Amino acid sequence: MDTGFGSGGDKVKKPTFAIFDDELAMYSAARVRNALVLKIENGNTLSVYDYKYMDDQGHPIEGEFRDLSIVNGNPFRIANML
Repeated sequence: MDTGFGSGGDKVKKPTFAIFDDELAMYSAARVRNALVLKIENGNTLSVYDYKYMDDQGHPIEGEFRDLSIVNGNPFRIANML
């Protein structure tokens, strides 16, 4: 697949995301697109599931939290990404 890096003007594909208020639609879309599902409540991430990788029963693998709040010796916040 051509990502467009170093090629003559081809566009680079950007990650896409969607916000769902219907849980069934969210899970259906995630399974089809091998997506990451983040459950967020009141601004706090409660859980992350990766639909690209499934366990033996066909359930998505739950993400593992890693505290990366210090990057290159500096505090890192999500706001720095916006």
